[in-house]
Amino acid sequence: MLRVISLREASKYMLIALGLHFACLLLHITGFSAPYWIYVSGQIETNIGLWRGCFMGFCRNNGNATGWVNTVQGLETTALVTLVGSIVCLLGYKVKSNKILIKLSMAATTITGVLIMAGVINYAANSVYDGVDLGWAFYIEILASLITIPAVCVLPFELRYVDYVEL
Repeated sequence: MLRVISLREASKYMLIALGLHFACLLLHITGFSAPYWIYVSGQIETNIGLWRGCFMGFCRNNGNATGWVNTVQGLETTALVTLVGSIVCLLGYKVKSNKILIKLSMAATTITGVLIMAGVINYAANSVYDGVDLGWAFYIEILASLITIPAVCVLPFELRYVDYVEL
């Protein structure tokens, strides 16, 4: 039987988990799409992201990106998909009350954090040299990855809370 629970009926653990997941999603989308992963200072300022690069106020798509840039794009895109899947599992749990959805969400969120951090490490290892600084979007991605840690850690408390309430 399907039942819909409003947020007022949700446990504090579920509310915290959803808040952390949505914060992570917002930060990941912002960092993922912004053309400020690296900043090149000097006579001509340039900022480059995963998808676009801007040079003297003119931006263009990185359509011909190859090699490690494609790898980072793939890692970050997969992280976005798994994060959305994790949120869908959490919302589905509020409808179906099947504990496996919480466990799937925990797995997907863990994978999301690992994928984001792998992409960030790959990007930093291949793009940093003299005159190049990492931009704010790069650091937002690190923050999004770090938010997945408490987002995963609070979910076992939700499982314990459900077991306690069912008694």
